[in-house]
Amino acid sequence: MRVAEEAADKSEEVLKQTEKATRKAELGRALFGALGTTNYGELTVDEISRRIEGLSSEDLEKVREYEKNNKNRETLIEQIDRKIRANS
Repeated sequence: MRVAEEAADKSEEVLKQTEKATRKAELGRALFGALGTTNYGELTVDEISRRIEGLSSEDLEKVREYEKNNKNRETLIEQIDRKIRANS
């Protein structure tokens, strides 16, 4: 019984890690599509600010999530939030 419980716990953890990796890959593809770059981490706040002009709320949400999970630059997140509100 204990072995089965441990196996179930391990399976659950693998599933969580897989879901996390899948979401990160999805966000990476969305960023490439929205911003036209694969080197997001190297972009400055000003460069990203220029690239997010005119994006849909959906694309802005993806950029925000990626930023929040990576560099977490508050000034950029606030700017994205303002743009999302303005699109609503």
